[in-house]
Amino acid sequence: MIRKLAIHASAPDIGLPGWTLLSWTLAGGIMVGGGLVLVMQTLGMVDPLRAGSLADFLFFFGIALGAVHGGILGMVGRPRDRSLAWAVRSEAIGLGLAIPAAAAAFWVNHVIAETPAVQALGGTGAIAGTGIIWGVGAAIGLMAAVEGYHALRNAYERWPDWKVGTGLLVLLVCVLGVGFLRAEPALWGTDINVSGPGALVLALGATLWLGAPAIVVALQVAHRLHREKTG
Repeated sequence: MIRKLAIHASAPDIGLPGWTLLSWTLAGGIMVGGGLVLVMQTLGMVDPLRAGSLADFLFFFGIALGAVHGGILGMVGRPRDRSLAWAVRSEAIGLGLAIPAAAAAFWVNHVIAETPAVQALGGTGAIAGTGIIWGVGAAIGLMAAVEGYHALRNAYERWPDWKVGTGLLVLLVCVLGVGFLRAEPALWGTDINVSGPGALVLALGATLWLGAPAIVVALQVAHRLHREKTG
């Protein structure tokens, strides 16, 4: 009994919805900020001198997207034996933990974006420190992937239109991918145009963050209208 209490105190079970919201919030900021800016630097699309400030700006955008979509996924992907009220309480705890954790994630995001500069100018200690930060970022990303997988699996089990919805998502990412490759759109809030692999990553992100919720809602509305017409 004492051992169980110790484990519970050291790693409280906030529930799948809470862990999903927490991990997706942090991972969203790191991926949209540091990760995306690092890719853009590799492709020569961003001046390394602007990388840090751009990553910091995109971090808050990614945090917001991660929180919204992690929250939605956590709700619809809650275990079958859990109520919506339980999921709300779980996510409230997750959000409470995400606020202070975001300060640490902000630093991880910044360091990842500055990796090329550290490799070029930093000493052995700086490179080693960057490696440790990369490990932290990878752990957060892995956590988000695991929690997201479990929540998504639960959501698919209770989603009657998963075949149609998946088909629409695949079609949407293909259409956006081709469109973004041709149009080379600018990143929201910046004057930086995205092309090549960056455009494909942006298309995938837009599909998951914007298209998926829209498709789910549209299918639910269609079902409701159909029930109303058929009486």
